[in-house]
Amino acid sequence: MDQVEALTETEAARRLGVSISGLRKWRHDGNGPRFVHIGRLVRYLVSDVQVWLEKCAVDPQLLSTKRERGPNA
Repeated sequence: MDQVEALTETEAARRLGVSISGLRKWRHDGNGPRFVHIGRLVRYLVSDVQVWLEKCAVDPQLLSTKRERGPNA
């Protein structure tokens, strides 16, 4: 069986470049990467963090096309 790498809140926050309180706010608000509860512990799977980051990615070409057409296009 493959080993799954899980991050603590501190590790996940560091990897995402946010504060722990920011990560907790995302979790409370239902935003941010998926997380796992193990009893009272909160863990973030590395694969879930990566998937979430990829979903947040913005294609700069799409932004430049929208700017050229105007905000209401």
